[in-house]
Amino acid sequence: MSEEAIREHWEVLTDLIGAADREELSRFVESLSSSELARSLSRLDSEEQADLLKLLDPQDAAELIQSLSDSQGADLIEELEPHEAAAIVDEMDSDHRVDVLNELDEDDAHAIVERMDPEEAHDVRQLIDYPHDTAGGIMVTEFLSYPITLTVGELLADIHGNAEIYSDYGVQYAYILSEAGTLVGVVRLRDLILTKPDAPVTSIMLANPLYLYVDSTLEEINEFFDRYGFVGVPVTDHRGKLVGVVRRADAEEAASERATQDLMRFGGIVTGEELRSMPTMSRTLRRLAWLLLNLCLSLVASSVILR
Repeated sequence: MSEEAIREHWEVLTDLIGAADREELSRFVESLSSSELARSLSRLDSEEQADLLKLLDPQDAAELIQSLSDSQGADLIEELEPHEAAAIVDEMDSDHRVDVLNELDEDDAHAIVERMDPEEAHDVRQLIDYPHDTAGGIMVTEFLSYPITLTVGELLADIHGNAEIYSDYGVQYAYILSEAGTLVGVVRLRDLILTKPDAPVTSIMLANPLYLYVDSTLEEINEFFDRYGFVGVPVTDHRGKLVGVVRRADAEEAASERATQDLMRFGGIVTGEELRSMPTMSRTLRRLAWLLLNLCLSLVASSVILR
């Protein structure tokens, strides 16, 4: 992409923010690719970035944050008051919100969590304790689970009754739990549709499903997906209680981030825990340098293509 195109996107964003045109701003942000949005946002000052998030609906702002790198998303969140940030973080996927909060200073993250919806805040407190490169660190807590005593009709009734909520889950399977809450089976949604409503859910569930533990490593997760063609895998604690789901796409993203971090460390660029432990100004400078590096690399690539 040319420098002129990037400048134009930035200018449009600035004009729309200045005009407080919420509807057009939302449409324009949605029209940008992740890379275009990241580069354009890097041109805005901190006040403009904060105003952008305030003008967007919390759900739209959450989608914007999730389209960026964790560090850039954290930079935007830092510009808001805790209650404003909490409204946006509430709307984020469970794995993304934890990654972004982990990029913040501990006090800032705590202030946001305290103002989140209590149920969402409970999930955050559980997930934030897991190492980032484990199943617990990259799993999502949005999944469908049901007791083993239900019929197919009862299960479908719940799905239909909560269709608006579940539409954001990316649902492929429903997980079946014992009376003690342990994972005992999995049901494919297509099988639900093709089965009579009065049939017990046990008649179509796949018993003893494959799963990962919360402390399964990133290497173990990717070995699992290399071996099986699943889009997601349930995650349990060591007592067999279902606690989340790791999606193939998230595992691939985590592996890509790991490779990028290894490359950056090899090149002498500080990342991860070292970055988060730096004073705020130092971290900000590091992030700015990384954004500028990305921009320069993009411009170099564009010039090579044009030749």
